[in-house]
Amino acid sequence: MRLDEFQQLDLAVNFHDELNPKLWDGDQLQPDVRRALLKIANHFKDFLGIDTFDLLDITISGSNAAYTYTSRSDIDLHLVVMIPDEHQQELEQLFNAKKYQYNDQHNIKVRGYDVELYVQDAEEAHHS
Repeated sequence: MRLDEFQQLDLAVNFHDELNPKLWDGDQLQPDVRRALLKIANHFKDFLGIDTFDLLDITISGSNAAYTYTSRSDIDLHLVVMIPDEHQQELEQLFNAKKYQYNDQHNIKVRGYDVELYVQDAEEAHHS
């Protein structure tokens, strides 16, 4: 495959001068995008079925939260939670299983971009 063919697939990493204007106004999420993502995050939290964990933050990461977005980028939506040490392993397994189940059962899009949900332990560094 030639480089120009590869670039036409929109898989190459390209750096933009601005965040994705379909989602962002400057460095702020567009209000309707923010509302939609918070609604999705709350639905996912309810789907997890655990009332006792501490939800510390809701974040987005990945190329649509950076300057490397493409038309194929998704939105990585993270629920940042405090997981008690004594239940670390069990809850991480549960959260992973629920994440796959939720993402499989729901075809969620915001402004045409797939939304992928994750539970992130507040104690673990996240690299995107």
